[in-house]
Amino acid sequence: MVDPSTYGFAEAGIAANFGETRHPAWYHNLKAHPYATTARPAPTPPSS
Repeated sequence: MVDPSTYGFAEAGIAANFGETRHPAWYHNLKAHPYATTARPAPTPPSS
């Protein structure tokens, strides 16, 4: 997770696996290596 005091925001992920009883593989990778980068698309301007 991101340190909100440094960047002013924080994000959370939900490790859903389509109703399965096991966590998805990326959950275990993130748990073992808890630093990650997220990306979002640029906001689109409002249409006129």
